Amino acid sequence: MRVAPPRRRWTAADDRELLRLGDPAAAAVALDRTEQSCSMRLWRLRTGRTPMPAQ
Repeated sequence: MRVAPPRRRWTAADDRELLRLGDPAAAAVALDRTEQSCSMRLWRLRTGRTPMPAQ
């Protein structure tokens, strides 16, 4: 069985940029992540499942 590579954590700066853009496709390009990961993170932020980043 293969070992999974280490995951890139979301930083407060990443979260702020994602919220500023508001579009998973544009955020994926800007943050060098997949559109699906940006979409899921945006959903988690908007629904309160992940705390909002500090200003």
